[in-house]
Amino acid sequence: MLHARPQLTSYIDETSLAEKAYTLRHREYGWDVPATDIDIIEFAPDYLERRWIEYDNHEPLALIDMKSSVTFSTTLSCIKAQARLADRAGLPFFIAGHCSAVAEFRMVHGNDEARKIPLPRGPVSELVWVRFLYYLRKRPVPDGLLDELANNPVVSRPWYKELLRDYTLLKQKRNGEKK
Repeated sequence: MLHARPQLTSYIDETSLAEKAYTLRHREYGWDVPATDIDIIEFAPDYLERRWIEYDNHEPLALIDMKSSVTFSTTLSCIKAQARLADRAGLPFFIAGHCSAVAEFRMVHGNDEARKIPLPRGPVSELVWVRFLYYLRKRPVPDGLLDELANNPVVSRPWYKELLRDYTLLKQKRNGEKK
């Protein structure tokens, strides 16, 4: 028997906005930290997930499951499947949650390969996250990048304000559909 699904249009639109936000943010970290979105694998109301491959010189470096919250479960079957995929590829797998408004991240190891890389405990700043991305590539963070990020918080960036406006309009649309 098929289970009834919520209308996905709003969730897809919302996921697209979250995807765009992280993509734009990641681009600000510099050309030396490329990443690509694998796909949005599942949908859940108000909980968005994205899978990313961090890579360098055409070589994958890590699989990262990005969550839209700094609180998340690491025992889900989709997490276990991703860990197995990363194991088969010999890649470290991390689960990372982030809160866009305050640029706060939480990272945990997802497989044994990832456990070889030390991670800070608890939520960390965007600056620590950027250092981690460069660490994966064995590269120094470019001069001035961390200062630039620290002096220009996410909420002050023009693209964030545009996305926030779009998100607000989407929520209003969704609330209008429920009436």
